[in-house]
Amino acid sequence: MIADCYFAQLFLEDKETADGYWNEFPNAGHAQTALGKLKKQGNCWVNKHVKICSQR
Repeated sequence: MIADCYFAQLFLEDKETADGYWNEFPNAGHAQTALGKLKKQGNCWVNKHVKICSQR
């Protein structure tokens, strides 16, 4: 399953803003590639290039 190969991490600045990172390369063990500043929208975090939503 492709989704298991990739992951993202968020580092919260406050309740509505975070810095996002992802592993970019399948099965890489660390999230080294910046996704930029993200804003909370419902259960997701978004900017003009990225949308990250929890699977829970």
